[in-house]
Amino acid sequence: MKPIHLTIVALIFFICELIASQTFAEKLAEPQLTIQAQGKMLTYPRSSLLSRPDLEKIVLNDIPTYPGKRIEYSAVPLFHLFQGMPIDPEATIQFRCLDGFSAPISSARILEHAPGRSIAYLAIEKENEPWPAVHPEQGPGTAGPFFLIWKNPELSHVGVEEWPFQLEGFEIKGSLRSTFPKIFPPKRYSQSSPEMRGFQIFQRSCFSCHKINGQGLSDFAPDLNLPKSPTEYFTQAALRAYIRNPQSLRQWKNDRMRGFSPEELPDPELADLIRYLEIMAKSRPGQN
Repeated sequence: MKPIHLTIVALIFFICELIASQTFAEKLAEPQLTIQAQGKMLTYPRSSLLSRPDLEKIVLNDIPTYPGKRIEYSAVPLFHLFQGMPIDPEATIQFRCLDGFSAPISSARILEHAPGRSIAYLAIEKENEPWPAVHPEQGPGTAGPFFLIWKNPELSHVGVEEWPFQLEGFEIKGSLRSTFPKIFPPKRYSQSSPEMRGFQIFQRSCFSCHKINGQGLSDFAPDLNLPKSPTEYFTQAALRAYIRNPQSLRQWKNDRMRGFSPEELPDPELADLIRYLEIMAKSRPGQN
């Protein structure tokens, strides 16, 4: 028969091992945000983000993800999390979401922190204080565990598609032109032209869901130039109506496109966007 003290020691050792394994499992289950660039990766567990000294409380009202709601977020300035990472001034930053959704966003825009501009923040959902469901009719899923939000979004005209939620991480990529050259208008158009203004609007409001000429990261919605542009099969009036309210022209169960109100996309900007689509249809690769 084993001495009693050896049995007690073995029991204590077993309990310690059990506690350690539970703690390890909990750490593995804890949501983490990753940032990658050129073989380097930063990892931010939720608990460490919530204990940062630069954590702020930000109250936002009536944002695209939560229309009509007033919510207080615990958030960290996003540019702080990228410090120490190699970032070219023309780089794009690609975000990834838990559902597989991924899209690029300008590094200059997402890392902006100058006075008088919109500032991007990473909002962190607390485990015991979940945010409201994003689509209550579809289930309890919230915007967490991580959500890209903006302080003073009106200052830089932040688009409705620039609020990705259920974030998993970011990856720093090359310039937009080097990564997706076929989405650009022909070089003869100046930066101040309607075509280039429309291109900027496309990046901000459409590129997260639509490809152009087969280039882009998302398959959530059709390519806007292959095999045809919507400017080739919609009248001007119908296309404007469709962008404003897609369900006013056609409806189907899995339609995920939301409309753009005049407040979100003023009529002059809508005209520039359509002009961009028109010129892309006329300069389609391989077209004479």
